[in-house]
Amino acid sequence: MIDGRIVYIGATRIGKMNLIALLEHNFPIVGIITVGEEIVRKTHISGYASYDQVATRYDIPLYRVQSYNFRTPEDINYVKELQPDLIIGYAWNRLLPKELLNIPRIGTLGSHAGHPPEGRGRAPIPWNIIKGFKDCYLYIFFMDENADSGDIIDIMRMEITPYDNALTVYDKFIICVNQLMIKNIPTIFEKWSKNEPIKTIPQDHSKAIYYAKRSPEDGLIDFSKDAESLYNWIRGQSHPYPGAFTFIRDNIRNNMVKVYIWDAMPFDKYIPFGDHKNGEVIDVLLSGILVQTGLYPMLIKKVGYDSESEGFNFTKLVVDLGLKKADLFQ
Repeated sequence: MIDGRIVYIGATRIGKMNLIALLEHNFPIVGIITVGEEIVRKTHISGYASYDQVATRYDIPLYRVQSYNFRTPEDINYVKELQPDLIIGYAWNRLLPKELLNIPRIGTLGSHAGHPPEGRGRAPIPWNIIKGFKDCYLYIFFMDENADSGDIIDIMRMEITPYDNALTVYDKFIICVNQLMIKNIPTIFEKWSKNEPIKTIPQDHSKAIYYAKRSPEDGLIDFSKDAESLYNWIRGQSHPYPGAFTFIRDNIRNNMVKVYIWDAMPFDKYIPFGDHKNGEVIDVLLSGILVQTGLYPMLIKKVGYDSESEGFNFTKLVVDLGLKKADLFQ
């Protein structure tokens, strides 16, 4: 049993799952900090989840910040009143200010995925898939005022297979971070209680590489890229993220339609298909819509009309739009 006080900051599904895992291991969470509906609407938090039921089930005070960045005195003072020894900030998607980081006696624990110090910043799961990495490192660290740059407490490697999509990597992220926290937090408290140093690994900031923030509009598909790169682009932005999309003409209603592509794959490097424009429909096959890319065709299998739904089989799109050979995704 840990003798201490932990405050948990989170607003996403992965954070909620981590919080539940810690509570199931009897970690002493004395307060949950999350966001209200207004912040959710304004910031479009990817993977948002309510923590209300968790707080009720475990009888833990829940507080909704007035500022996503903890810029109000009320937010800071509330955390101070909880007198935390340790703060855990999980997938908060905003830098925590120094005034907040100075509150806990031990420090503030964060987590990230990448190849540290490469891969700091937003959207680590999509970026690691989009860039075609075959593996990824999950690490927990003591937060400082910069993005994902604090001293590393522990690190774990995971595989990104050719069969993974954002959701399966998302699951791996959850598993790894849960294991890292459950393993290391008791040791952190034990070392702190004995005034012993907590072993960490400094990052080499001179080699740091930051990945850019991603927004839903960034999902536009560029068919001039090769089929393998587009496969990574599509699977890296699949659910629970907003998705990769394109536009094509509705031959029945004679207007352009936005189409999300949720599942696709490189088709074949060797079969000759003749000359086609990038994005051109080569054929409608039994297994999908065959489309030309910058290098080799791609097979589109599952699509949708919005970013929220799970999508549907390609055959519905063919019927809905009267899709045919030589139509152009753009």
